[in-house]
Amino acid sequence: CHPLAYRGPSEGWSAADATMGHSGSVLARLQRLHPAALSIRARLGLIQFLLLVALGTIAIVAFEGMERASRATALLSTLSDAQRFHLNADMMHDALRADVNAALRVTDNDSAASGAVVTRAREHSRLFEANLTAMANLDLSPELHQDIESTHRRARAYVVAASELVLTATRNHERAVELEDKFNTAFDELESANEIVTQLLVERADEAERAAAAADAAARTLIVISGILTALIAWSVVSVLARSIRRSLRQVSDAARALAAGNLSARSEIASQDEIGELAGAVNKMADDLQVMIDRLVADADRDAFATQLMQALDMADDEADIRGVVGRAMTQAGSTLQMELLLADAASGALQRAVEHPLNGAAGCSVDSVSGCVAVRRGTPVVFDDSNALNACPRLQGRPCGPVSAVCVPIGFMGRSLGVLHAANASRKTPSEQQVALLTALGTQTGNRIGTVRAFERTHMHAYTDALTGLSNRRALEQIIETLGSATPYAVTIADLDHFKRLNDTHGHEAGDRALRMFADVLRRCVRQGDLAARWGGEEFAIVFPRASAAQAAEVVARIRAELADVVLVSNALPVTASFGIADSTMGATFDEILRAADTALYHSKNSGRDRATVGTRSALDAARS
Repeated sequence: CHPLAYRGPSEGWSAADATMGHSGSVLARLQRLHPAALSIRARLGLIQFLLLVALGTIAIVAFEGMERASRATALLSTLSDAQRFHLNADMMHDALRADVNAALRVTDNDSAASGAVVTRAREHSRLFEANLTAMANLDLSPELHQDIESTHRRARAYVVAASELVLTATRNHERAVELEDKFNTAFDELESANEIVTQLLVERADEAERAAAAADAAARTLIVISGILTALIAWSVVSVLARSIRRSLRQVSDAARALAAGNLSARSEIASQDEIGELAGAVNKMADDLQVMIDRLVADADRDAFATQLMQALDMADDEADIRGVVGRAMTQAGSTLQMELLLADAASGALQRAVEHPLNGAAGCSVDSVSGCVAVRRGTPVVFDDSNALNACPRLQGRPCGPVSAVCVPIGFMGRSLGVLHAANASRKTPSEQQVALLTALGTQTGNRIGTVRAFERTHMHAYTDALTGLSNRRALEQIIETLGSATPYAVTIADLDHFKRLNDTHGHEAGDRALRMFADVLRRCVRQGDLAARWGGEEFAIVFPRASAAQAAEVVARIRAELADVVLVSNALPVTASFGIADSTMGATFDEILRAADTALYHSKNSGRDRATVGTRSALDAARS
């Protein structure tokens, strides 16, 4: 039987109680489950399964109830048939008695009546036997079968007695009268047995009717109770599953709202690889992508801010010394944990020299000695080395006292011309980050641009204020120096002129004249003091300015110049070159033009006095020249 089947009045609802206890244990097990560990498909499938189980339970209970009602109805029907057969047999019992009575009244010479009685008796006996046999074949209880079987034995004896009496009465009336007592005894016994069977059948029919009614009521009650219990269990489990689905969705939605509010660290827990897990993974990936994008934007903003500040700082650097100071400060921002150095090529030799090193961490210690010896310069792009022991690492990174290193080399250049390299190093396998490489690249690029610009400006300035033949300053440069001195600073001026220079050109050619001019310029550079300025004034004339000096002090320098020139001519077997000098100072005039005229007057005096000499001008000589 089904566990929810009704066991009868004596057992009551014990099976239903057991079912409720079983459902309680099921609920307890369900409470220990973790639905979030199941996928959405599994949870929905479980809900569908529970609904099927609920429908199946109700169907089984209904079927069981109907089965019990059907069995009770079938039993009631069987008992009704038994009552009908028993009633028919009882009627045949009475009919046979009537046949016996009719046979006893028939006279011996009335053969027709005797035949009719015998025929009726035989038919009634047959029907009696048929009803008895049909009732014996019914599916009745063993107790009832036993009583029926006992009644049937008496009935058969009664039928035999009745048949015998009818036949005897038709043949020998006296003998039939003698057998009547035996027949009456069988009739009475059968009558008593029939009453017992009748009473049993009535009782059993009443019981079967009551059982059928009880089974029908029990079936209805079980269907209602099982439906309620099944609905409660299904509702409980579905509620748990639905709550888990809502909780999973709420977790994803909370993470999405937190991300929308700007909390990029919010993540959704992926409890299962289902649709919600895929959604949570998509939200987390979106958060990761947003974080990467924002980190990149922040890094770009930091790099742009660094580049902007660096550009502004370098724009305020007027010379390479200022540039080196800016680069040193920028190194602490671009690589606070790195050793770093800026190597610049010497303008004359092209050899790399350390111009700047990291103010806090020191130099990286690169041994490259020329621009062409740096692989980053040759490639024209920043190069990153993760480990100096790697096969493709720069050889100059190996053998350092600190052991294996990682490094970044950024070429320094300007308009296609290599100026040097920015070199940064760190411990092995601790390669500078992508952001640090970007900052170093910006530092190297802007430093190269500024150094190249300053050097180009200096070259332009030098060309504008330098005599191309001798390498000395030209007249424009000397006049600017005089302007910077002002009237408050005393100074002396000397005008020098190569003797017989035109004759030298005419005799030995202009090339010899150019050599003489360059030789005299070299003598001036070697003999003038620190801070003095020697310039080619024009043609074969030269001018020398002595800041914070008197004419007498200038004369001492001129004496060294004349001696040095004589030694150079003697030692080098060069063409005999001499020079005449005129000396004046700021006490001899209120303006530079007046002082220059005083020096020029003194020069003419040296020329007129035989050349190859120096003359110090005087105020009176200047006045005489004016007059």
